[in-house]
Amino acid sequence: MLPIEGWEAMWPKPLTAITSKDVESLVHNRASETRHLEFKRQPPNSSEADLTRFLLAVTAFANAGGGYIVYGINAETDDSGQGGTASEIVPIEEDIDALILRLESSMLQRIQPRVYAELSRIQVRGVLVHPEEERIGNVKGSGSWKESGGWSGSGDVSGLGGGSNEPVSEVLLVRIPASSQTPHAVQTRDGFKFPIRVSAGRQLMDMHEVRRGIANSESSVDRTTKFIRDRYEVQRPTFADGTTVLHLIPLNPEVGTDFVAANSADELKKFLPLWHNGYRSRYNLSGYLNASYRSDDEDGSSYSSTQIFRDGKIEAVTHDWGLNDILHYEKLVQELMHWIPKYVANLDAKMNPYPLVISLSLNLNPDTVLSTSLRRPKKVHQNDLFIPNTVLQEEPEDWSKALRPIFDLLWNAFGLDRCWYFDDQGNFDLRNDPRHSS
Repeated sequence: MLPIEGWEAMWPKPLTAITSKDVESLVHNRASETRHLEFKRQPPNSSEADLTRFLLAVTAFANAGGGYIVYGINAETDDSGQGGTASEIVPIEEDIDALILRLESSMLQRIQPRVYAELSRIQVRGVLVHPEEERIGNVKGSGSWKESGGWSGSGDVSGLGGGSNEPVSEVLLVRIPASSQTPHAVQTRDGFKFPIRVSAGRQLMDMHEVRRGIANSESSVDRTTKFIRDRYEVQRPTFADGTTVLHLIPLNPEVGTDFVAANSADELKKFLPLWHNGYRSRYNLSGYLNASYRSDDEDGSSYSSTQIFRDGKIEAVTHDWGLNDILHYEKLVQELMHWIPKYVANLDAKMNPYPLVISLSLNLNPDTVLSTSLRRPKKVHQNDLFIPNTVLQEEPEDWSKALRPIFDLLWNAFGLDRCWYFDDQGNFDLRNDPRHSS
């Protein structure tokens, strides 16, 4: 099994952070194919059979906790033909950009529910072989990449680096996240197939396994809801003058990843409390806490805090939104629009946060109104508001449009049809405020 500096170290990283050294280490350490890692010498061609094999491989990983497929690494099998071991990097010769578009299109059209796999080209050094082996290079002539510093051998190496350390070849890395929407199926000529990754291969799920996968997917939603409600009750003793509890919950936190341990204290301090005016930070049993206190006493009560959990969940609690039974909605909208994208970007620097649940809960006096400027303002008539969750499957192109359902639902709770900061086309602007004409 490859040591921690190999593929297991790659897994928590965003795909864009994986380097040539990460890929080369797979060969150097003779990494073995596992339930979460597969090597392929060449990518699929455009034939129906090859594309179907690719889709089955991607879907099998999604149904089994996620993993990597690395195209451009040759794998040697043992005497029984089972379990490949990385032996050399074989450059991909076709246009990788066109290949990625073709594969992404096939995934979108033929996998249900959609699998949000990421595909990326990774540049590597020449034809890398394990240092104990002598192999023929993929150039005119022969040679191999020596760990001590360059290409060794005879023949034409122009365009392959010629002994320099410049990137000279490319492999294709496919990163498949674990899924909360299992089981996924592939549409084939013989109907829908439900593959699953097992050991160093894959097999088709039987009907009992499909039913179990559906039940597990539903229980994942239940666990998320339970976490939100449980944490809300934990915070209840601190509620004061209108409290908001914001949760960001990655549905597929990377297996075995401690997000807090993967970040420095300076990086964790970027998860600033909402509406803060100075804050203090410390590690705690749950992970890491940034909190703004009402006095200089850290043992006193905080008016705003952000808890970073070890599995990547984020909880931001802020009080005083409902002073004098009036919701400070403009500041609330501004803070959420500003900080939610920043929190997610901080998560994305070390892990894939998608699919992502965004949950907003409020504790208010039932007599709270949205604004006294409204004619006949309506009271909220509830203590606890649990805004229905918003789930983002991937990074939105426009954060304001992605977050609009949260604000529309909050406005609905006060008897209004929608959040007035959005126009009929869904564009966000704080100047869109028809209060005085209501």
